[in-house]
Amino acid sequence: MNVLGMPPGCLAALIGIVGFVFALILFFWISGREAGTDVMKEISEHSHGGAMVFLRREYSILVIFIAVAFALLFWNMVEKVRRQLREIKS
Repeated sequence: MNVLGMPPGCLAALIGIVGFVFALILFFWISGREAGTDVMKEISEHSHGGAMVFLRREYSILVIFIAVAFALLFWNMVEKVRRQLREIKS
């Protein structure tokens, strides 16, 4: 079904581009502003430090999850190939 006379794929791409442009404008607008008072800068540094600790921990857990998921998917693929080879030999 066409929405606004556009195929769904084109509409999704257009919405993505508009969102990206909005994010860029917002980024440059915020980057151009002052950081604030010294107290605000100190709070920002502490907040940034805590966020980095959280992300390091999050990524270390994510790496384990990705490794396990990869191993299971790889094992599944190997088993399918083995089954297909057995069927060919039979």
